[in-house]
Amino acid sequence: MRLLLFLIACGGKPASTPATAVAEVACSAEDPSAWEGCVGQRVRLEGQRPDVVYEHPILGDPQDYFQVGERQIVVLGTVEDGCTAMSGVLDRVDMGGEPGTRGSYRGWVLRDATCD
Repeated sequence: MRLLLFLIACGGKPASTPATAVAEVACSAEDPSAWEGCVGQRVRLEGQRPDVVYEHPILGDPQDYFQVGERQIVVLGTVEDGCTAMSGVLDRVDMGGEPGTRGSYRGWVLRDATCD
């Protein structure tokens, strides 16, 4: 009930989909600044399983990787062979630390990810 009141208070019409559904957001692989606006939202990204995996922190299990343009992202889920699009919740990973050190990792993670 609280979620429904929130949706009405924001001026939105009640959706025909369940209240727990998250709207798809278009993020461009060519425009990194567009990804910042998609943090915390469900997105669909096109790419492929990488040939070579870069160094990434372990963030969960299962963990896999997906290549989107020049960027490689951590996927909390499994990337099936032949997968060309992934959906999930986009998040930023920033471990802080001094640049160039093991603890300075900054990158992207796709949570609750599935192959489309």
